[in-house]
Amino acid sequence: LETYWPPNLAKGGYKWVTRNITAGTASSGNIRVSITPDMWALDIMPDDIVDFAFRFEGVEAHYLRPMPPIRNGIGYARLTARQLELTVTEGIVAGLPVEESFVLLDNIGIKGETTASINVNLTGELPVALTLMA
Repeated sequence: LETYWPPNLAKGGYKWVTRNITAGTASSGNIRVSITPDMWALDIMPDDIVDFAFRFEGVEAHYLRPMPPIRNGIGYARLTARQLELTVTEGIVAGLPVEESFVLLDNIGIKGETTASINVNLTGELPVALTLMA
């Protein structure tokens, strides 16, 4: 994402992605960009100026530091001017399998208004899962 995401667009989202997604490959991507000259003067870009949908694999993502990252993540994502949605269909956290987990960063282009919603579904031994909350 760091390669394709213009650093001046949604700076907070860019900063989060470049700090927290440390490995992986994007594939099967499709990007649509629709910017008119008058939009560059806007304080907040319309959400639909960019739409980048792709699949990913081999991702390592720190979804909530200092908790352990998701490793070997496989799934799909969608990036717009204001939102980043990640769906992890499989991966591993602290040795536990992860399935159908989600990260939503909303209002990424609006300074001070970015919110995150994170849902990680784990399967495994309860004592190991509880160590993630310590």
